[in-house]
Amino acid sequence: VGGGSVYVGDELRVAGTAGSGNGADGTVNMYGGLLQVTNQLLVADHGSSTGVFNLVGGRLNALGELVIIDSASGVGLFRQSGGTSDVAGIIRVGDGTGGDAQLVFTGGVFNAANVVHIADIASTRGSLVVSGGVFNANNNVNIGESGSGTGTFTMAAGNMLVHSILRVGDLGIGTMNMSAGSITANYFRVSYGSTATGT
Repeated sequence: VGGGSVYVGDELRVAGTAGSGNGADGTVNMYGGLLQVTNQLLVADHGSSTGVFNLVGGRLNALGELVIIDSASGVGLFRQSGGTSDVAGIIRVGDGTGGDAQLVFTGGVFNAANVVHIADIASTRGSLVVSGGVFNANNNVNIGESGSGTGTFTMAAGNMLVHSILRVGDLGIGTMNMSAGSITANYFRVSYGSTATGT
């Protein structure tokens, strides 16, 4: 996507099930314009799939959930180096057993209106990397959301604003590494739930 406007009336699946099946690979590169998705935006939606979404410029308007890895053993990457992302629904980074999911944010503006879950279900691996730009979360950010899920948060540069709670180890395993940048959160909690491990 290099310019103009693209409106998706339902779901957008990058490496998904509709005719592609297991092992499918898919990439979306966005350099400008507008991409609006009415329902879920799924990156790597089926077993052994590899999905990549690159946002370099323009505006992504996701009216539903952003799900990175929605099935077992997939690999999903959402990478933003510029432009603006507006996500209205829940963000799930790692929503499939045995999958590897990453949300890597290096520049631009990312607006999350709902909860951000890193490692959303058991036995998945999810990571959030912020190394530039402004990451704005209007609700909770949970690193290691589910029991036996492993979530990692790396803050290397930029600004992160959490208007509710930043949890490292919500019910699963959460690790936070910070070397630079700025984080502002209303509340900060480590090892929040009874099954959580936070570092």
